[in-house]
Amino acid sequence: MSQNSRSASNALVRLAVYGGVTAITALATFMSTPLLIRLLGIEGFGIWSLLEPMILVASATALLGSEHGTIKQTAHDGRDIRRVLGAALPFVFLLIAVVGVSTAGLTVRSFVNDPGLAIIIGILVGTEAMLLLATTAARAADRPLGYAIGQGGRATLFLASLATALAVLPLMADTVEKALLIRLAATGMAATMALCLLRPKLHWAPAEFSDSVSYGISILITGFLAMVLETADRYVLGLHTDAATVGAYVVLVKLVAIMGQGITTPFMLWFPTERFRHLADPDGGQAFFGTMAFVLLTLLVAAVGSVHFLGPTIVSWLAPGIGADRGVLLALLASGALMGMSYPLNIGLLTPGRTWLNVAAGTGGTLACVLLLIVLVPRFGEQGAAVAKLLGVLTFVVLISVLSYRSHPITFPFGRMAWLIIFALGCGWVLGEALPAQDIVISVIKASTFCVIVAGAGQLLSGGRLVPRTFESRHAG
Repeated sequence: MSQNSRSASNALVRLAVYGGVTAITALATFMSTPLLIRLLGIEGFGIWSLLEPMILVASATALLGSEHGTIKQTAHDGRDIRRVLGAALPFVFLLIAVVGVSTAGLTVRSFVNDPGLAIIIGILVGTEAMLLLATTAARAADRPLGYAIGQGGRATLFLASLATALAVLPLMADTVEKALLIRLAATGMAATMALCLLRPKLHWAPAEFSDSVSYGISILITGFLAMVLETADRYVLGLHTDAATVGAYVVLVKLVAIMGQGITTPFMLWFPTERFRHLADPDGGQAFFGTMAFVLLTLLVAAVGSVHFLGPTIVSWLAPGIGADRGVLLALLASGALMGMSYPLNIGLLTPGRTWLNVAAGTGGTLACVLLLIVLVPRFGEQGAAVAKLLGVLTFVVLISVLSYRSHPITFPFGRMAWLIIFALGCGWVLGEALPAQDIVISVIKASTFCVIVAGAGQLLSGGRLVPRTFESRHAG
């Protein structure tokens, strides 16, 4: 077997492993949501939905983008992951202490007047940061087992604990504080196991950590902006409605997130290292990047249609008594698909020295989203929040695509992409009119038919070369 064939096979194996782990994680997340709603009530779930993004933002802050630097230092610089991780940990420990204490203090002063809850949140920030660093390092070193133990292990442990509480002793997790303690235990165990598997060589290397941070800080800031773009709708909505309304809206957001975990997450876990490899292709990666963008779009379009048809049934199971506004759900699904496409369309802005341009795109999209939320939510409520989010994400994707093209020109098949979307919209409308009933059997038939038709259309528009062309372009060295 040639070197190129072995590389392509290894890439496919990594993608398959990440896909499998992501499927388990997505299923566990899917199952955790109704359990949380039943244990906490819709108002408690609304509070949980506001705390969760805050904890994730704080944990990412504690790393200063160094987790992105581990990918660059291993995939681009060729360094050993044990030394890369060992150089980061001493500094990360210090940052975790500072950010954890600061988050606890801010929680007491501005969010909830509960010192016990604040302490739990501060510790959870630290464990989430360690898990993020460990799982990213495992991806960077092409060790999917470490990622599986960290990410998949945390999700399944959390789910098992919630299910046990609901079945045996609901008082174990009937408050937000108790649910956070369960999350803390699951995260801590997963992070410890993932780090032990990687066996980092601790050493004091300020220059190495500085290099890691200098590469990753722009991506971190962009991630913060993306987090605002993803979560600002629930906070602005919360200013004009009650916690129950926010909780009902976030149920739809969680449904869209499950779609993202199932399709976009495996891609974004696998794509960064492959991106570095294919930049050295003889054609600059034109064949690979163009094909991958079309493949991902096909998958996302099929998922959007399927979840749109199945959404009301799924929501009624997740949160009995809560209806699914189809217009809100469709806008959120479209924004989720657009955000997913920002990854394959961004080729030039992850090169060292260019990462700061991600911040410009993120700033534009976030400002557009927040301004639209301020204008639309007071008048239109949930509908206004969903539309504002969609337009903000669209602004972000357009900006990042344009800036990426200026840094590393790739001609994507936008014409074929547009035809695929138009065809899918028409197909969805026809199926909805032909089978108007909303029971589970009809919904499954519509979703399945839509997936098959979109997959066939994607194959035809690509000339039947999607799979062969995905990995055929390889740098010979």
